[in-house]
Amino acid sequence: QGNVVTGALESVISDRCGYLDSTGWGPKPCAPCNIEALKEGNFNVICFASNNCLDYGPEAFSDTIQNLKENNIHVVGAGNNIEEARKPVILDINGTKIGFLAYNSICFKGYAAREDAPGCVPMRAWTLYHQTEPEQPGTPCEVVTWANKEDLRNLLEDVKKLRTQVDVLCM
Repeated sequence: QGNVVTGALESVISDRCGYLDSTGWGPKPCAPCNIEALKEGNFNVICFASNNCLDYGPEAFSDTIQNLKENNIHVVGAGNNIEEARKPVILDINGTKIGFLAYNSICFKGYAAREDAPGCVPMRAWTLYHQTEPEQPGTPCEVVTWANKEDLRNLLEDVKKLRTQVDVLCM
């Protein structure tokens, strides 16, 4: 048993299912009674910056955060608005302050938290497939990926701010 047990949540914890995601596929909502397994595992921080966080609608999303908080499990990387979603979790473990931040790089349209909408903290990226030998069609290409400038700026701002408040920073 550790002092800090973290995990990433890839489903919602709710009895409500507003709708299925756009593909009709996804993990089934997890019934609230299953939160006992997280408690038994001594989880105290859960990352909910997931590509599945809004698969079943905003009600199931909000239920998940509420169910975790009611069971003394801190949520990082998601919230009812972007300000709440970007808020770090800070734990004091035996005099050592540990800070947690979380971001989602697989952020479907509408899943990024906004000033007036729930969701996760985005860390989107762009990808370019560059043909390296244009005179030879079908040859392998070079793959170039780079961060969304605004998301990267926000991440760096969050890290800089949290760094002054903690001894250990986890992402």
